[in-house]
Amino acid sequence: FTYEFANEGFASSFGNVDSDEVLLTSYIGEYENIRIPDVYMIDGSSYNVELFIGDDVAPEGDYGVFANNTTIKNVYIDESVGFNDVLYIDEDSVRGLFYGCVNLETAVIENENVTNANLMFWNNSSNVKVYVPGDSTTYETLSETSNVGNLFKK
Repeated sequence: FTYEFANEGFASSFGNVDSDEVLLTSYIGEYENIRIPDVYMIDGSSYNVELFIGDDVAPEGDYGVFANNTTIKNVYIDESVGFNDVLYIDEDSVRGLFYGCVNLETAVIENENVTNANLMFWNNSSNVKVYVPGDSTTYETLSETSNVGNLFKK
């Protein structure tokens, strides 16, 4: 399959006017196969990308950028994409990232430093193929997470 460059279809926010980062808060696009780039272009300016990881204890269960998305099938996340977790601020957390993504088939995560993957694939297909850098913290973390279907080293 071919990944669509995900420079549209996201709700986003900025920490402040001087920030060099964009926080992608929700995917509302129509592409099934998407790539999250390290850098996001908005009006000719480049911003480092962070994905919102939400608050699973909130009444609405707002897990984050892809939570309960039924459109995406294949997601590729570049190496330097950050994860902005509102509960575990000091961790590289992907907690609940694909929560409820019932049609997700493949996730490729290039980041080598993920330390929290709790509920990452909760409430979706157990057949999701997950590709991460071998011999990395991310691989170790995901291999110890019970809800990861099929984990592969890249």
